[in-house]
Amino acid sequence: MFTTVGILEYGGLSKRAITIDYTKCGTADSTNFPVLVSFTNASLKTKANGGKVENSNGYDIQFFSDIGLTSKLSWEVEKYDATTGEIRAWVKIPTISYTANTVFYIAYGDSSISTFQGGIKGSAWDSNFKIVYHCNETTGTTIADSTNNANDGVKSSSTTPASTTGYIGNGQAYASSGQIDIGTPILLNDGTIQAWINSNSYAGALCAGANFGEGYWGYNIASNGYYVNWGGFYVGFNAPSLGIWNLVTMTRVGSTYYVYINGNTPQVAVGGSGSALVRQFGNLYSGGGYGYLNASVDEIRISNIARSASWIKTNYNNQSSPNTFYTVGAEL
Repeated sequence: MFTTVGILEYGGLSKRAITIDYTKCGTADSTNFPVLVSFTNASLKTKANGGKVENSNGYDIQFFSDIGLTSKLSWEVEKYDATTGEIRAWVKIPTISYTANTVFYIAYGDSSISTFQGGIKGSAWDSNFKIVYHCNETTGTTIADSTNNANDGVKSSSTTPASTTGYIGNGQAYASSGQIDIGTPILLNDGTIQAWINSNSYAGALCAGANFGEGYWGYNIASNGYYVNWGGFYVGFNAPSLGIWNLVTMTRVGSTYYVYINGNTPQVAVGGSGSALVRQFGNLYSGGGYGYLNASVDEIRISNIARSASWIKTNYNNQSSPNTFYTVGAEL
């Protein structure tokens, strides 16, 4: 077990320690890691609602690496509820240790703050992230990219994906037809493609090129397999069960392909080479004939490097159960 440093309060400013359990952090340190911080606490309500937060948008909620609050971190706030004190943020931690607990701090209660303090758009994500879609949109056709690449997606086709309950916040539900087109296609050699998926049937594709030769990932068929064509290499992997959420991650390193289900030991295949030009999510390729994804999807991400097995396991542990990945200290 591990202990958690509590919260100190001085000069009207409050702070809490957030302690990451190193036993949930894989087999190697993770650098510039976007930690999902998600919890509800009465102190995070605004003062008008009986809490201690000053700004109605929660802008005075800040994250620091040190107890003295001198080293500010970078973060993105996905959700803040002033009436309940719910916060859902992605905080970039410089190094998460796998051998000792990592501690950082959430602070609030600064009446002088009136603007967002977490950095410019994309600050929570390292430069290897090419797309991060939270899939939270409930109206319109745009799916916002949270990186600084501004590579927003657009819902298209006759039946566009619809907003639904996701794994983390809202998600997007695909059925029978419809896809999300990427504003600027992404050319991948080595790389990582990841999403939370709740499949209704084995049909369609999570991620696709514009035609058969450019590559696709996540083609589910009756044999319960994920089929991959990345630069002309066609290979099948076992897929997870239907009707439940699974974090599915595929990486490629050279000619070796890895598919991880919920951060577990990957399935591995070797062969092929070349690039995959990722153009869309939800349709195998625009030429038709291979079907559309029939699933709910959340937290779609593409990186231009192959994330390590340790990173992927840590990522799953954090997102699947934030309240066991870290402990939020009591207010003192």
